[in-house]
Amino acid sequence: VSTEPANTVYFGTNRGSLFRVRNAHQNPEAVRLTNPNFPRFANISCVAVDPRNANRLMVVFSSYNVNSLFYSEDAGATWT
Repeated sequence: VSTEPANTVYFGTNRGSLFRVRNAHQNPEAVRLTNPNFPRFANISCVAVDPRNANRLMVVFSSYNVNSLFYSEDAGATWT
């Protein structure tokens, strides 16, 4: 959970879907973040969020022969 902005949470699934929840302490609503470059059906094994800036995050996919690391500085709008 980030402190800036407060209470932002990201989570991933074992089917490669990534979600963001803002204001997780109140009325949480998950927003799906998609990217055509994410590997299909790969597990998201880790989501690391900068605790001081929830717009910066890294997502790690675990599967064979796929691009595994994706980084965003704008809350998942664009990825490198």
